[in-house]
This record gives sequence, C-alpha cells and structure tokens, in this order.
Amino acid sequence: MYMKFLQASFEDVDTILEINQKNLQINIIDNSRGFLMGTRTKKWISDNLDKYFVVKEIGQVLGYAEIDFTIGKEYFATGKWERESIQKKVLETVDKKNFVYLIQLASNLHRKGVGKCIIEGLSETFKGLAIISFVSFKPYFNEASVHFHEKVDFQKAGLFTIKYKFGIQEYERFSYIKEYK
Repeated sequence: MYMKFLQASFEDVDTILEINQKNLQINIIDNSRGFLMGTRTKKWISDNLDKYFVVKEIGQVLGYAEIDFTIGKEYFATGKWERESIQKKVLETVDKKNFVYLIQLASNLHRKGVGKCIIEGLSETFKGLAIISFVSFKPYFNEASVHFHEKVDFQKAGLFTIKYKFGIQEYERFSYIKEYK
C-alpha cells in the first residue's frame, strides 16, 4: 500500500477533528512528538474544508495539513531574523503572495512518513510557491516539530514574538520557509 495526498472532503472532517484534538499541546503528555496550539471545531473544519489536505492509506486519513494563502506582516514585526538574506527572501515572498502558509500539520502516526508525504504533496500541488510555517518556542518548545521542519529541508527564518496568541502573552515561535523547487 502507499499513501495518497488529497484535497480533504466532508467524509474526512471527523478524522481531521480527532487528529487535531489528540495533538493539541494540552493533550500531549510527553515531548517526544510535535503538538498543535490551535484547537479546531467540526464547524470550523467543515466551513474551511478548502484549506485542508489529507494523506490517506486504504481510505483511512493518517494526517492532515491546514493551509492559507495570507499571512499578516505583523507575524514578522517583532523578533530576530537568522540573517539578512533570509529576511529579504521571506518578506519578498510574502509581499509577492508567492507562498502557502502551513498553519497546521498533524498525523495519527509519528515518524512514519506522513508529514513528509504532506510536505511533498503541498510542494507538488502548489508548484512555484514557497511554504511558510511557524513552530512554537515559548512558553512551549515544540522540539519534535523543529526537527521535522529541518529534516524536510525548511530553513529557519527567525524567532518572532506575538503579543497575545492562544491565550498566551508574548508567545514566541520560530518561522520556517521551504523554497519551491
């Protein structure tokens, strides 16, 4: 069998929701795998199904990605860039709207290639667009997600602070970019 990357359908909503809830930071008991900060509802997923892609094997959803094509410049306003060249690259990519914003990526199976399949699927589906993503750093360090991003050839762009997000004051997160090939 092999994994297939597909646009999500209404039949996938319950499993996407289940994966989201299982992978929320508040529901993870150890630090051995990545976690999500943003909870979703069935209504939210259903109403925004065009933003969801899944990986399936034998008709079963193994993981999903939630994407968008907009990102606020305020996400990059307060923080520290890795280097000037990456700052220029990211800001130019955002200005030209030449990117996919990877909001969430989660799976039921960890370290089994589902995340890699999602990234490859997004890269193929949105050829010519970079992928921009964020990974929690403070107050919750998502070490597994940092390793994943680096393993699938994302470049760290910098560490940025948002004054208030997810009920957290001064929420810090790494930004990553994967350039199109």
